[in-house]
Amino acid sequence: MENVAADIRSTVVAVNATSSVEGASLFILYKIAGIICATRKGSASFDLCGDCDVSSSTTSSLSTKSFSASLVRPKDSHQATRLFNLFGMICSAAGITHTIALSTFLEDAYFEPINNGLHWAIAFECVILYLRMVEAQPNLYHISTVLFKSGGMDAIRSEALSIAKTHYPAEFFRGLGGNPRDGPAIVGDQDKTFSGRILGDTGSSTRGCAAWNLGNPHLNKHVENGRCKFKHACDQFVSDKGPFGQCLGNHKRADCDYDTDKKVAKPVKN
Repeated sequence: MENVAADIRSTVVAVNATSSVEGASLFILYKIAGIICATRKGSASFDLCGDCDVSSSTTSSLSTKSFSASLVRPKDSHQATRLFNLFGMICSAAGITHTIALSTFLEDAYFEPINNGLHWAIAFECVILYLRMVEAQPNLYHISTVLFKSGGMDAIRSEALSIAKTHYPAEFFRGLGGNPRDGPAIVGDQDKTFSGRILGDTGSSTRGCAAWNLGNPHLNKHVENGRCKFKHACDQFVSDKGPFGQCLGNHKRADCDYDTDKKVAKPVKN
């Protein structure tokens, strides 16, 4: 780890000499992966260029130095977990990102999706994609906001699945019947109960959440990025709010105080 530590110290100098940390986190992740992941299968190159302070007794100017690292993908979930643990330790120690922000990101992007049925290799590729987004557009995305600002988790997972299939054996993604699975099936059974942590609702939705109203668990298909796709508000159907109109008051259906004469058992369709 001594050579890695030296490279990382140089990287931090390069970062601190400029106004951006673009490229630093991926460089660190790639360097650690090159040590703890035994296989070279699935490697990818990454270069970091930054202005480095090369001042001496005769000069005090900035010159450009290039840092290179290759991503060696983990062989199993244990290696991936160890990789992210060391990644968090070094990023925190080097001042690249805040420990709580990075830990929350890894929980939401990697550990919780795995707990909900996503294959670890796909979750790993999702993390890489998100980190690339953060470093490609640092003014738009931050480690603590990229999951929610980027949106389209299904698109991210679809791309991650495609990447994972090029770097991991096909048997990684086989279902119970022995056939490779594509699309949503590998993400997890959409009709099963969501077992993760609900981070909130979608306030802009015009539909009240039935699960929230009835006190039932959410389903996987009704949750995206850890948030319920519907509004956590009263889903009582009413007759004076147009097609499929609902009360949407700040209470549950059982406590609805909407005008009794305008409550209906079925949605108004026209």
